[in-house]
Amino acid sequence: MGCCSSTQGGANSEAAKRQPLDRATQLPAGLSFHLPTTGPLSPQDFRQRLVCSAGTQEVHLPTSDFTLKFAYVSFRGYYPEALYKPSQDTACTISNFAGDPEQVFLGVFDGHGTSGTECSLFAKEQVPAAMQKDLLFKSYPEKSFHNAMVLANHELHESPVDDMQSGTTAVNILVRGTGLYVANVGDSRAVLAERQGSKNVAINLTVDQTAFRRDECDRVKMFGARVLTLDQVYGVKDPSIECWGTEEEDGGDPPRLWAPNGNYPGTAFTRSIGDNAAETIGVCAEPELAVRNLTPANPFFLIGSDGIFEFMPSQTVVDMISKYDDPQEAAIAVVVEAYRLWLQYEIRTDDITIIVARVEGLKEGSALMHKQSMRLQTLPTVQSKSRHVSPMQPIPSNTYNGTSSPSPTPSTFSKSPTGTQPSSYSQLQEASTQVEMQQPEMLSKTPEDLQNLVAAVKGVPVFDSLNTKQWQIVLLAMEKRRCSAGEVVVKQGEEGRYFYVVFEGQFDIIVNSGGGQITLHSYSAGDHANSAFGELALATGRPHAARIVARTDGILFQLDANTYKTVVAPSKRDGKALIKTLRSIELLQALTVGQLEQLAQIMRPEAYEDGAVIVQQGMPGDCMFVVQSGEVIARHRATGDMGSGTELLMFGPNQYFAENALLGEYTYRASAVAKGRVTVLRTSCEDFNMVCNLTPRHGSTFLA
Repeated sequence: MGCCSSTQGGANSEAAKRQPLDRATQLPAGLSFHLPTTGPLSPQDFRQRLVCSAGTQEVHLPTSDFTLKFAYVSFRGYYPEALYKPSQDTACTISNFAGDPEQVFLGVFDGHGTSGTECSLFAKEQVPAAMQKDLLFKSYPEKSFHNAMVLANHELHESPVDDMQSGTTAVNILVRGTGLYVANVGDSRAVLAERQGSKNVAINLTVDQTAFRRDECDRVKMFGARVLTLDQVYGVKDPSIECWGTEEEDGGDPPRLWAPNGNYPGTAFTRSIGDNAAETIGVCAEPELAVRNLTPANPFFLIGSDGIFEFMPSQTVVDMISKYDDPQEAAIAVVVEAYRLWLQYEIRTDDITIIVARVEGLKEGSALMHKQSMRLQTLPTVQSKSRHVSPMQPIPSNTYNGTSSPSPTPSTFSKSPTGTQPSSYSQLQEASTQVEMQQPEMLSKTPEDLQNLVAAVKGVPVFDSLNTKQWQIVLLAMEKRRCSAGEVVVKQGEEGRYFYVVFEGQFDIIVNSGGGQITLHSYSAGDHANSAFGELALATGRPHAARIVARTDGILFQLDANTYKTVVAPSKRDGKALIKTLRSIELLQALTVGQLEQLAQIMRPEAYEDGAVIVQQGMPGDCMFVVQSGEVIARHRATGDMGSGTELLMFGPNQYFAENALLGEYTYRASAVAKGRVTVLRTSCEDFNMVCNLTPRHGSTFLA
């Protein structure tokens, strides 16, 4: 796509891809009178810096029976020292989102750093695409928003784009019927207009994530960030005193984030997609989420980059838009006013981008409107040394286009007469009313919860190879679920949706046999080798082969399939190298690529220190191993030999041993010993049979 796009059907449509990056859609001639006549840019120069939607787009939502009219305008910033600096803002508007005429996706991405343009374009492509693929999208779009932004951040790190000190903020809104699902990372903003008497009042749907917020400032400090203004960094002011006031009082020198041992990265925001180096000091891509229901009292809403709000409060922007019926005319008027104010206070301007969406024809009692208590849902901040927020609570489901899907209820805010930005995120939390939670519980994580969660998963083999960032994603995504004795956690034959770790209680695997029931195995808390289940169903996509029932009251931590497949499973192997290794094994050469990929997904990482015995000569076993890192020595000890035995072979990375164990019961003919620290990937005969539908053979006696 180009810097800004308006598409139908999906984020990757061919029409979007064909739009040139460096050519603005022509501003309609009838709006030219809005162009500035003063300042360093002529009206023609200003016009050439604009990227606009092709007029105002109009979409009718048939079930909800109202019309959404929207348009965007983006201005490439004016920098006297870099006149040809590309815009780092990008906007995205997708009607008929995910093939549903009741859904529209709107988003603004504001890049920064030397690769800011590439980062914002990357996120604009990835977030809506990942959201549509997310398993929870139909039922819990707010949760899929979270997953999509976290995944986009991970994929940006892995992409060719240099995001070490570059990234992008993101404010996205999914319109689903009358529901607005809002996700925010960074300091751009979404605002809803609400008619109160004769005036449209600005209601902020997001809160800027900056160090002005006490909660965000404390959170990044727990990760070692120094929070200082530039004057403090350069010794003009005392660095030991917080010298900043509110965002409106910063005087152009806001608090910034600095590494404990260096004057970088200097970000004024506390969350973003990208910014790899800043993640070590707490900058993260976890969005804050809000859900709001549109009513006839909401004439329009908007999304803007921080270039809009640097010198204009939300209420001023709403007042300007209220003067215009056409969203594109309103958008260009706001952009021009923001440009004028930038040059009034500075010698340059930021990139300036806005989407204006007008709601027309919405009536009381529309199909998707609820009459429940008004509420606002947002994610509470974790008060612990975690830079993540907790997963959002599920919304009570409601029939939506023939499927079970939530539709938000109306909500209220603590509003000031001017509609200015709330001074803290806690103001939004205080505005929320309690809603009844459904199973599974998606609780806020207290410090005790996090400690318990770490204790529960520590030592579970599937998590052994996670790096710090992956651990943080997993800790955020894992949900606490309380179970009562006799409760069925997993039903036989159902599709795998979660990976489970037992924290309290005991859970039995039960199958039906001969008209009765047989308990095959039990999972217990504290036994790390025997406290996790569900990964086979997630990795292979096969239904659960048995049901799992709580024998006692207990607590599980559960990880959703999307996070498992995109974070945990890939962490366990270099995919291409591992598939190549598996294909070289004679026993596996008859398998399809898909079967090999499934086998690779379920291989479990295990770490061994120098001298540790991985397999013992003469002992029975049913596992094959692939060396992931380090070296493994195969030793054979002859009868009567009391020493360490004779060294037979040395296995290095991507080499394998004991592959014939996959055929069934056997006895190792030699020992495998770690040389230095070693990580291996292990798969068992049971895993092999699950993937390949083979019947095990018996009697093999060797170490391959």
